[in-house]
Amino acid sequence: MEIFSVEAIQNALGPFGFLLNLDLWRVFYVNLRSILIVLSVIFLVLSLWIFIKIWPTRVRLYVFEGSRAYRAPKQTSTLVEEQKSATRKKWTEIIQRVETGDEKAYSFAMIEADSLFEDILGRMGFWGKNIAERLRSVMPSDLPSVNEVWEAHKLRNRIAHETDFTPAKEETMRALAVYKKALEELKAI
Repeated sequence: MEIFSVEAIQNALGPFGFLLNLDLWRVFYVNLRSILIVLSVIFLVLSLWIFIKIWPTRVRLYVFEGSRAYRAPKQTSTLVEEQKSATRKKWTEIIQRVETGDEKAYSFAMIEADSLFEDILGRMGFWGKNIAERLRSVMPSDLPSVNEVWEAHKLRNRIAHETDFTPAKEETMRALAVYKKALEELKAI
């Protein structure tokens, strides 16, 4: 004698007794599986389409001097003429500051030139939160004088961090010539 029969439980469940019907669950499983397969294919195709659309705008990874440097996509065009004009004007002010002959002016000119160069690198799409990170992301093919710029930046760091250091005019002019050469290579002036 059966204590629990399927029909007795279905009758006990009343209007919910149909839930114990195995054929119902078999049909439900087959239909659900078919729907999920179709949705998976749609999702896969959509993901591939999005990936293909986003691929050209990806951030490129370069390994430079043993450290990783992220670089944003480069602009296809150089700086527009009004930006070049503003950069030339700022550069002229820096050179005029050096020509005054004041020793403090050499220091200020170096710091301003370094700041101007950092700003130009940022506007041209080189990635980084300061000039050191941006210089790490610069490839020698983009800026052939990148090593010389590093040396000029080191002089700027000495000026900023050593309180008793004042650069000589020749040293300042050499570093400014490097910055000018780099700005010309980037077609910023």
